[in-house]
Amino acid sequence: HAIQGGGASTAFTFGRGDTKVEKEGTILGVKAGEGKSPALVRIAVGTGFDSEVRTVSPTAILRVVTDEFVPAAA
Repeated sequence: HAIQGGGASTAFTFGRGDTKVEKEGTILGVKAGEGKSPALVRIAVGTGFDSEVRTVSPTAILRVVTDEFVPAAA
């Protein structure tokens, strides 16, 4: 997926194998892939002091909860 913008709410998967879970969060930013480096998406999960930031591949994005974020056609 080519991802544009930030600030939108999204659902995504995080973890591997038996520890993989679905989470919802707010997209903070997107880094385009360069050369052998993959594209990455930073997502804030939670609020206030307990919030965490996760970095995932664009392929981990399951769905967009708001219209602000629009994945480009693959």
